[in-house]
Amino acid sequence: MLLTACPDDTGIGDDEIGSTVGDTTDGSTGESSSDGMTTDTTTDTTDVTDTTTDTTDTTTDTTTDTTDTTTDTTDTTTGGSCGDGQLDEGEACDGDNLGGLNCTSQGFLSGQLACDAQCSFDTAGCFEGQEGDPCNDSDQCIDYCNDGQCWDGSSGDKCSWLWQCDSNWCKLDGTCS
Repeated sequence: MLLTACPDDTGIGDDEIGSTVGDTTDGSTGESSSDGMTTDTTTDTTDVTDTTTDTTDTTTDTTTDTTDTTTDTTDTTTGGSCGDGQLDEGEACDGDNLGGLNCTSQGFLSGQLACDAQCSFDTAGCFEGQEGDPCNDSDQCIDYCNDGQCWDGSSGDKCSWLWQCDSNWCKLDGTCS
């Protein structure tokens, strides 16, 4: 067997041993040995870290999306709240929004319908037209309006005309007898 020596100008020699061993990650061949001969070696590597990271990221994203969906569904099903000015299910009114209703629609003769803090009607400003209720004219009273107050014509009530009194007698002092 005949051996020949390689010239030193190739850059391959004892000081280069191992410089490429283990560095090849792309499947290249042609590593050097101390005797100057070339050997064919293939190195395959798999990047396991990226695969694991991707799987973890996917799981985290899925969990986050599920939480957001649940939150959005909850917000949608709760609806509005009392005091937002919008009539919602279970509310008779909301703030100044009375839904187009008034004292008359609630069975009263007149007055000012309002909404309370629980979104229910406040009828304290509504009048049945009974004696003592405030009025501007007789249409706001069951019997009659005199001096800004409803009267029913009983004895002692204010009157201007005989017919305003149950007794049909309006005294000179302006009261029913």
